Amino acid sequence: MKKLIIIFLVFFIACGPSEDEIQERIDEAVEQATSTTSSSSTTSTSTSSTSTSTSTTTTEVLKKPTLILEECEATLNPLETSKWAYEIRVINFNSRVKAVEYVLYLNDEELTRERESFVVPENSNEFYGLTSDTSLTEDGYTLDVVTTFFTVDDLSVEIICETYVQGTKDLGISTSTTLATPTTSTTTSTTTSTTTTTVYKSLFPETPSSSTWKRFTGSGDTIVDVSSIGDELQILNIQAIGEYVFFADSLDENLENIGLIAAYNGNVSGGFLINERKYSGIDKTVYVEISSNHNWELIFKPIASARNFEESVIDGRGSEVIEAYTFRNSNNIISVTFIGDYNFFLDAYDCNGQNNGLIIAEYGTFSGNYRIEKDTCFLAVETKGEWAITK
Repeated sequence: MKKLIIIFLVFFIACGPSEDEIQERIDEAVEQATSTTSSSSTTSTSTSSTSTSTSTTTTEVLKKPTLILEECEATLNPLETSKWAYEIRVINFNSRVKAVEYVLYLNDEELTRERESFVVPENSNEFYGLTSDTSLTEDGYTLDVVTTFFTVDDLSVEIICETYVQGTKDLGISTSTTLATPTTSTTTSTTTSTTTTTVYKSLFPETPSSSTWKRFTGSGDTIVDVSSIGDELQILNIQAIGEYVFFADSLDENLENIGLIAAYNGNVSGGFLINERKYSGIDKTVYVEISSNHNWELIFKPIASARNFEESVIDGRGSEVIEAYTFRNSNNIISVTFIGDYNFFLDAYDCNGQNNGLIIAEYGTFSGNYRIEKDTCFLAVETKGEWAITK
């Protein structure tokens, strides 16, 4: 399911007394402060005058921000519009504002949270927005976005947009209906008095920088200490060049075998899920045992580095971990096509990284429709052939 939000920022208005009222009060004070001093005697008269200089200061009292919903559909038919748009306008966006946070809820369950801190140097109008395609599900779903602005004096103001995206039961159609895939764009425009910027963000987590990756290289048989990767859910990308069979096994802190990561003949290039969650805890990978004569590289990446299943079709070659939040809300049907004389496995995982079921175990070229259980957030493909998944 595609989710989107748009955060609009616009800026400030002065408050307090008017400039004329302030100037009048200052002038009165100047009159009272201005005086002439004289002293005299029977023989001579001395007169001195004191000139008082004044300065005028206008103090602008900054109001706290006010939020206005510019766009928020109460109900949305994904067959009539393929985009869900959420926009707000912020009045009095000024130097009192220090941060904005939005939280997206899917059927009252928190899906994502983002917070941005900033310093506002001057008055301006700035618009932030997100757009992406909607998803047609069986039961429909509710999206709630809570947007909160925080000020330097510990005040906050929030606004909520709630939209119900209709499902096939509401519309009386089958789930095989295909939606058009929208494009996402970023625009910037400027006027003589204000600057307007529109920034579109994906509801999928941002892809982390490559600086967050941890790399290990070598050749031949060995046991690699990878304890530095921690216990977060991650992707292990394996690149290996050589003949014969390449094996990689996951070992725990006691060098006990957790499970086989990869077993391929010839060159290897693919991504595999690491630190899988189980009911009993985390299958934490502390060592990786390599059995081969290959030259190899192990690259550990945050799970957010996975490709996003945002459009109606995703395809690839070889093993890969995919972010698939579209399937989180309800059971779904996918179409899978595979070409190659290899094994093909497709597993589903929930958002914590716990296995949500084996979907496909096939050998050789095939195509078919398969059911995915709800609460699925990740898909793990294991193969060496070419594949395509359609939702």
